[in-house]
Amino acid sequence: MKKIILSVVATTSLVFGSATIFNGDSETVEFTSKPSGATVKVNGFPTCETPCKAELKRGADGVNITIEKKGYEKSYLQAPTHWGVGWFVLDIVWDLGTTDALTGAWYEYDKNKYFIELKKKSN
Repeated sequence: MKKIILSVVATTSLVFGSATIFNGDSETVEFTSKPSGATVKVNGFPTCETPCKAELKRGADGVNITIEKKGYEKSYLQAPTHWGVGWFVLDIVWDLGTTDALTGAWYEYDKNKYFIELKKKSN
């Protein structure tokens, strides 16, 4: 019986890292623009139209964002992430940090709100 309990605890610990459980492997980020109705593309994929909220996967590299609207110049930005030290410490105790390192759950976006003012295209 002890072996079964120990196996279940070990498997659960390795499958579900602490930051993944408590913090998730994605984060909600809000986008607004002037004018509104601009398309927000995350890593090249249309995600939503401003004003909107998008669920962005966490990771060491963050994501590349393009905001575009017909008649306006495209706007580009990088949504960088930073390393959540608290999760790292908890993960070392929980599962030696393996799960959250793989899922990117250790990371958090530097900002969770972006305002983009688009410039009209000059003819």
